[in-house]
This record gives sequence, C-alpha cells and structure tokens, in this order.
Amino acid sequence: MRGNMFRKAYELDSRNLPFAIVTIIGSDGIVPRKSGRMLVTEGGEAWSTVGGHFIEDAAIKASIEAIGCGKGRIIDVSTGRGSVRLMVDVVNKAKRAYIIGYGHVGRAVASVLHSVGYAVYIYDVNPVDCPFAAEVHAGSTWDEILSGLVIDEHSALVVTIHSKDGVLSLIDYSRAFYVGAMASRSRIIPDKRISAPIGLDIDAQTPEEVAVSIAAEIMRRYSGRTGLFGCEKRRRFVAVIGSCDVAVSSASRLRNAGYDVILLGHLQPGSFLHAMDIMTTDECFHVLDDGFIPVFGGSPEEAAEKLCPSVAVIAGSGAGSLSDTVPLTIAIGSGLSAPSDADIVIDAALGDGFGRIIRDGCAGKSDISAISGYLSDTIAGSVLESVDSFFLTF
Repeated sequence: MRGNMFRKAYELDSRNLPFAIVTIIGSDGIVPRKSGRMLVTEGGEAWSTVGGHFIEDAAIKASIEAIGCGKGRIIDVSTGRGSVRLMVDVVNKAKRAYIIGYGHVGRAVASVLHSVGYAVYIYDVNPVDCPFAAEVHAGSTWDEILSGLVIDEHSALVVTIHSKDGVLSLIDYSRAFYVGAMASRSRIIPDKRISAPIGLDIDAQTPEEVAVSIAAEIMRRYSGRTGLFGCEKRRRFVAVIGSCDVAVSSASRLRNAGYDVILLGHLQPGSFLHAMDIMTTDECFHVLDDGFIPVFGGSPEEAAEKLCPSVAVIAGSGAGSLSDTVPLTIAIGSGLSAPSDADIVIDAALGDGFGRIIRDGCAGKSDISAISGYLSDTIAGSVLESVDSFFLTF
C-alpha cells in the first residue's frame, strides 16, 4: 500500500496515463473491510487498500486486465469466511504517443495529442521542458536516448526530425498502430508501414496546423473509422433487403469496405454478422455508431423513406417499389431486368455468367435462397463493385 491515492490519481490523469479505481460495492460475512477504494496503475502498483493481501492481489490482477482492454468490470472475491464485491473503473484508455524531436512541430504535436487524451513521451537531443509529458528522454546521442524505447499496440510514433532514417533504424515499431515521419513528397520512405508525408492533406502550413493534421490522422487510425466528412459518410449508407445468405454476405462485405449498412429483414440463427435487432428506424444510426449492423424487420419501403439510403440492394424481387425513393437499386436474382425493375441486376444463375453485373438486360433464372458459402461471397463481391462504381460519380 502506498500514499494518497487522490494525489496519485491527479498526477496520472494530468498526463493521460491509464489507471483503475477499485471500489468495494458490497460484502457478505466476515471481511477485512466493508468499504474502501484503491488505485492501481497499468504496471500493477497500488495506492490505498481494499482489504487483505489476496483480495488486493485479485483486485490488481483484474485492474491490469481491465486497463489492457479499456473496460471496467465487477469481480467477487472470497475471503474464506465471507466475500467482497469489487467494481473496477478504468480511467484513461491506454493511448501513447512517442514523439521523436521536440522542435516547433514536435512541440505542437505534443500539445494537440495531449489535449485529445494521449500520454505523450518525448525524445530529443536537446533539453526539453514539457510539464504534461508522461516521460521526457534527452541525451547527447540518439542511440543513448532511444535505447530503452519499447513500443506496443497502443502506441503511435511520430518522427519530426530530419535524420529520420537513422532514428527509425534504432526503433522496433512493428507493433505500433501508427508510424508517421515528416518528409516531403520527393523523399518518401520506402516502408508501407510508415505514413510519409505525415498528416492529412489540408494544406497545413504552420506548426499548429501541421499538428492538427497529424493528430487527425492518428485518431483516424486508432479508431479504425473512415475519416470521411460527416455529410459524406451519411451519403455512403446502404440498405440491404433480405434474410438469405446472399443478403448477409453482401451486408458484411459492404460494412467491411467502410459503408454504413442496414439489413432490412430477419437475421438467421447462427449468422456470423456483427448485428443488432432494432425495433424502430430511429435506433438505426445509434446502432451504427456502436459498431453494429442494425437489423430491421419492418417495411423496407417505410425504412427507405425515413432513412434515405443512397443504395438499396434487394436480395430477391420487388426492386421496383424502391426505385423512386433510392438513387441506386441493385437487384439480385431472376426475372429482373435493368433498368426497368432495377438500375443494376446481379446474375445469380449458376453458370459462366454467375455474378455478372447487368446494366441492360435480364438475369437468368435462379433461387438465391439456395446460394451459400463462396457462391454468396461471389455475389457480394459483385454488389460491392457496383456500389463502389456508383459512389465514384455520386
């Protein structure tokens, strides 16, 4: 047990370093303490106490695991003659930014990244004064300064100095989720893992503008989001109508390609789709923001009218009813023609033409409910190709 946990919490939080607060929220029988809190760092150091030795061991282990995944939890610990229920709250996700070079750009990058929740680690051959830095490393040579640098999957590496090639050769950055280096377009570093030139293309000129562009690129990589304008992302919204394997495969392929997708149908038991049922269309975009594909079993026509998708993919018949409300309709299956019933038809008839994208003519006879496995993936690939082509000109 160490000293004042609240002073320690302030010290860690001011540097965006992750930690956990463990609180006793219930007890039964004979226990060392019926109330109390404890702070646990990412490395397992503890401040204050929640009871006996083995209770704290369990609390520290749970805290390290919770910090690692960025999610709190509740655990029960038996004392032999009683039990304690502990709530583990995680403060600050493990997000680290290692900045090599603390010149004008490095200083601005450090400030911006700290303001958006990153713990900042600074390395430079000159003395550094940065009160909010998690760590500062300075010395006479880069070999000396970088000798103890260990980068994990929660880390972004930003190199702002001219001698970047030599410095990068001293660092194992293979686990970093982002590596960026200051460079002109004429001096691209031949490594696909490295973003160079660094930052988003926003015509940044001043160090502060460059820092914003770099921070935005790092946040985009960390979140795994598209980085599109909000209005552009709203336009890239696709409704997939149907419940068969072809519909599910198409929804999954489109989602993995960065489109927002709603499945208008009923999800079959055992489906691999990362989806969530919704009762009303009002829930659609909340579910999308949480990373799921919403599944709505109501009227496709009503959903299309309220949600205004840019594309409707119909795994079956009935495309004509949506052609007036959706800019592009893609129909899969037999008996349909483009453009009278749909703008595009995907041929699902087994044979040489399977998966053809038909913009003028009819699809062959087929039963898409019987299509599964790699055949449904083939259809999904044609759907994605059609959607991508549409958005290039939309």
